[in-house]
Amino acid sequence: MKVKAVNDMKKLLLAILCTAGFLGLKAQNSLYNKLTEMINEKGIATNNKLIGVTVWSINNKEERNNNLAFDKAMRVYEFAKLKGGEKGLVMVSVCRNGWNGETTIVFNKDGNTKLIPLDNTNAIEPELLPTSNLLFDCQGNMLYNNLKADEVFTAIHKLITR
Repeated sequence: MKVKAVNDMKKLLLAILCTAGFLGLKAQNSLYNKLTEMINEKGIATNNKLIGVTVWSINNKEERNNNLAFDKAMRVYEFAKLKGGEKGLVMVSVCRNGWNGETTIVFNKDGNTKLIPLDNTNAIEPELLPTSNLLFDCQGNMLYNNLKADEVFTAIHKLITR
């Protein structure tokens, strides 16, 4: 009797973990699908490319530094053959403050030249946005999340195929 109860508990725990994993995957894929849709609307091809997003606010220097790190990575790896994205990398930026004149000035003054600003943040559910950044492969699988500025270039460099 005791063994049956333990086995039932194991089955219940496994079912709960599988359900939680499935729900997390659905949210991740929802964000990936929304990002690719919004990037494609801008006339930028996303087929067989890594897709990344940075989320930042004007008053957060660390997040603005992350933007610069991802901007540099995009300049270098935009057309590189990468694991999970043989045609390169596309990076977008979402500002928590919304896109307005001040946001655009700060974004450009920081030196971002390759990051693609997404000004339609209302189309993305807030709970789907990462706290800092995410990088997906071309299938929508998350490769990295919440990288620090000094980790970005090295992390993406590890994805180069020879």
